[in-house]
Amino acid sequence: MAHQTEDKHNPFEPDRPATPAYFAGRTRELQTCLRAMRATANGTPTSLLIVGERGIGKTSLARACDYVATEGQVGVPGQPTQFVSAWVVAEGGMPLNDVWGRLLRQLDTLAERAAWDSVRQWLRTNIRGVTVGSLGVTIDPQANGATVTETLAAAIHQLSARALAEDKSIMLIVDELDMMEDCAAFASSFRALWQHLTVSLSVTNVMFILVGRLGVEDQLAAGHPSLARELTRVHLPLMPPEEMRELFDEYLQRAAPPRQAEEYVSSRVCDLSQGYPTFLQELGYGLVEVDDDNLLDEADLLDALAGTAGYEGVLPRLGAKYFDRKMFTEIRSERPRDILRVLADAAVDPSRPQGWVQRRHIAELVGVESGSLSPYLNSLMDSGLVERDPTRSGHYRIGSFLLGLYVRFIHSIGPQLYPERLFPEY
Repeated sequence: MAHQTEDKHNPFEPDRPATPAYFAGRTRELQTCLRAMRATANGTPTSLLIVGERGIGKTSLARACDYVATEGQVGVPGQPTQFVSAWVVAEGGMPLNDVWGRLLRQLDTLAERAAWDSVRQWLRTNIRGVTVGSLGVTIDPQANGATVTETLAAAIHQLSARALAEDKSIMLIVDELDMMEDCAAFASSFRALWQHLTVSLSVTNVMFILVGRLGVEDQLAAGHPSLARELTRVHLPLMPPEEMRELFDEYLQRAAPPRQAEEYVSSRVCDLSQGYPTFLQELGYGLVEVDDDNLLDEADLLDALAGTAGYEGVLPRLGAKYFDRKMFTEIRSERPRDILRVLADAAVDPSRPQGWVQRRHIAELVGVESGSLSPYLNSLMDSGLVERDPTRSGHYRIGSFLLGLYVRFIHSIGPQLYPERLFPEY
């Protein structure tokens, strides 16, 4: 349908974590986080490690924890415990001292926000190896690891004592932990910091939330073997279908004007998202953008996927964000892309349950000997573009249905979208 240009609100945010007020689902994981918050508020500091795949909702969960804690929703009714918080994002390749420097800067901002002027003054006159001034917080190049750890511990201790005087606790969040330059060095430094805080300084009202992709635990273990075991692990699996539907319906009602979706559209969005909230955000955003009558129907879904004159389309957006680098940079020959085209066609073929294709049939369609496929299939599996059936020998399928649609889109449909070719006989 035509792109809507009149005033409206699209609540879906595909390029950022979910707004905490819109957070839905993840009930079990949120309860685990709440228990850690309550324990910290009651004098038993408990830190969390949130792990999961890209796009699974790790940062959204951390933001929801921050929102719940700072809004005073932790504790029993009538006796809420309020937290103050600080965030650090360890962006790609960031050195350890830069991560800690950012945290110190955020601690200073936290004190300013809370109007704790005495703490801010203390930061400026008592910490070692760090400069706090008009240009922010920087760790002096000559500062060694022990100095930095002691500096952080002393600063957090000051904030802890001030918070305790107001019956508050402190939440410190380090996001994208796996993206920093040396996660193992962080593990060693963090363990020393935590021991210094909780043992040497007897801090009881501070908790950390560390956030990273699957595999970050191995990186942490390389720096300190027991660290990951000392943190409360919160693993985010694929979101169950009922929670995906709850999330989708919640966002549609928050649109302005509110939207309704045909059952087919709601089911297809949840199926296509395959348990990834980030895919649901992309699909929902596209649907609201192309809709012009407040009822999301099959035509809207097709327009959202392929794009319109006023909206670039979910498939091109997902390609740019998730698929293009693997398909066109990491893959350097046409043969693997030929295999992906075969598996993409199978993904939408009703005669092929779950899209599995025998190796022999792949070879026939690609036009090569079956034995020559091994290096290509192995490479595609290593990249996450293809998966192998663990229950049957020699059966493969494309890594996700959305990837299959994208491969068909760029190789079969081109600039013109023919719905029957995107969803044949569906």
